[in-house]
Amino acid sequence: MKNLILIPSYKRPERLKTCLDSVLSNSVCSDVFVLLHTSDADSYSQLIEEYEPKNVHFVVSEANSCPDKLNVGCDVFGQNYEYTSFIGDDCVVTTPKWDEICVNHIEKNFKGFGVVSPSEPSWGRNYDDLPLHWMQSRLFWSTVGYFVHREMQHCYVDNLIRDFAKSVNSYAKLSNCIIEHHHPNHGYTSDEVYDMGEKAHCENDKKIYYEYINSPEYTEILERVNNVQRSL
Repeated sequence: MKNLILIPSYKRPERLKTCLDSVLSNSVCSDVFVLLHTSDADSYSQLIEEYEPKNVHFVVSEANSCPDKLNVGCDVFGQNYEYTSFIGDDCVVTTPKWDEICVNHIEKNFKGFGVVSPSEPSWGRNYDDLPLHWMQSRLFWSTVGYFVHREMQHCYVDNLIRDFAKSVNSYAKLSNCIIEHHHPNHGYTSDEVYDMGEKAHCENDKKIYYEYINSPEYTEILERVNNVQRSL
């Protein structure tokens, strides 16, 4: 079973380097794709030169927000993989064979139809079951119709993934698999990317979230998911 790792990055080559080193050291069944915006790609030229020989793929597009980049990556490359994962460029993988652990859990517990999230225990109880990073099976995201909601820009993306997958009994947070999230909410240095995402999009994404979960579209997707699950 092959896993596609999508790592969106913007104005963070130093953070990305740390992330890539941890991903390459601890992954055993994954291909890595870094997603960049055209306006920012030049600042990653040294990393591209260093990591392309290590089979890291760099994809440059006009997609700007993290969710937009993830959907571009999944739409273009996801059909070639049984699983697709999101890891932020401010994350550090610490569990060896983390990708194999996640794949095996979805296969064993959800019959290949589900979402799992590695843990970040240092974030505390408020984030116990929130997917700060996650893996989805191709069967899951292709049935839903997207990897992340196509109108959200930053906040509530992970809430929606968790809440939807839990509602169809296809979600787990794995305590035996850890990816650290070096976020300023937990004492790490803030930067322009955090400020843009946290402040600009939260209220609008919250509005989209609540409208969506009460929409006929959401009900139709739930029915489609239930039909697929019954067929497994």
